[in-house]
Amino acid sequence: MTLSIAVLGWGSLVWDPRELALTTAGWQRDGPTLPIEFLRVSGQQHAPRRLTLVLVDQAIHPWVHNVRTLWALSSFDSLEKARENLRLREKANSVNDIGFIHRGEADPSKHTSLRAVQDSTRKTELLNRIEEWAVRQGVDAVIWTDLPASQDLGGQPPTPAGAIAFLRGLPPDEGRAAATYLRRAPTQVWTVIRARAVGELDWIAEYMPTPIRSADDLRFKDWAEARAAIARFDTVLVDLRKVGFSFVTGLLAASTFLGFLGVPTPASAGAGAAPAATAFPIEARAGVFIAVIALVVLLFLVDLYFEVLLSGAVERALDIEVQTDPPVRVTKYLSVNIGRVWGAQLVFGMYLGVLALVALFAALMLWFATPEERGKVMWWVALFALGAIGFVASYGLFGHRRSGLDTIKPRTWPEGDDKVPAPDLAGWRLG
Repeated sequence: MTLSIAVLGWGSLVWDPRELALTTAGWQRDGPTLPIEFLRVSGQQHAPRRLTLVLVDQAIHPWVHNVRTLWALSSFDSLEKARENLRLREKANSVNDIGFIHRGEADPSKHTSLRAVQDSTRKTELLNRIEEWAVRQGVDAVIWTDLPASQDLGGQPPTPAGAIAFLRGLPPDEGRAAATYLRRAPTQVWTVIRARAVGELDWIAEYMPTPIRSADDLRFKDWAEARAAIARFDTVLVDLRKVGFSFVTGLLAASTFLGFLGVPTPASAGAGAAPAATAFPIEARAGVFIAVIALVVLLFLVDLYFEVLLSGAVERALDIEVQTDPPVRVTKYLSVNIGRVWGAQLVFGMYLGVLALVALFAALMLWFATPEERGKVMWWVALFALGAIGFVASYGLFGHRRSGLDTIKPRTWPEGDDKVPAPDLAGWRLG
């Protein structure tokens, strides 16, 4: 008989499943509410010692609160195999240390097992609560780690004050391990001792996301929205650069052919007469270059705005991709490739280069002008051009540094910071 079996988790099972075999759906956050607390000293035989989360008998510890647990579907469809798999992950001595409920079993000894809670009333109430939850979820069986709470915490009483005293008394190495375990527990498992540890030991909770294994996961939908935003911002940037630089190029070409550089043209003189010294007043010619410089600066600011938005969408997509199993790496690959060719720096340099080119054309215009004309506009053209280049250079560096356009924040990728190794296809054969 095949069963759908839910595994309940509230501690390291969630962020460090190891041998635990689960389906690709991963951990869900709507498990049954159970009395869970940091009341078991682990590592007595194999250091480091630390306080771990266990199911608690509220008849003995009435101060323990109920918290929302997590759950995932076991890859096994046999209750015996699923319990043994969980026992191996927990390094428990016996399969009896794995509690269970089997909804379809009539034999009382094979229907339920819960040893961590001794009070019969509390035990019955908890088993009923778990079974009702199983009915709502449509699973046939539920298993969990059924290790009892410690009777004392390294010589301290099993109370919130005793737990804090135990943690304070740990040597540095064990203290760091204990802090790591407490911080990495799922944030929804917020217990009395955890709250005391945060307030008195400053052990702030550390967010440890569960792997994304299904397209139904809300985080995967968040990733899809981030990718859609990346596509929109990419389209805007491509259109902006295409239209903007086409317009700038057209203006520069027109300025040359229409005599804005001061080069005489046949149209500037009458028939049979010698060409005039200039085609347009020096103020008009200088105004064209100032307008082009202003246009390039405006294009740069709009471009930088959308680049910052694009960078935010890329970072969010990467935040989610690092959690996917099996790996989704489209944003990572694109980021790795663009980083290798210094893409963001090249765009920044492109704008500085265009400004320098316009400034060079303006200098040529002044070179061909008469000394009298040059004296009228040289200083304010030079000041405007140099000011624009200085502004773009300084604000560009500021914007890149503040928004992190040149870098990607560090993440712990399972395969490392480079690309996922290609599969070995040498042994593949068409069937």
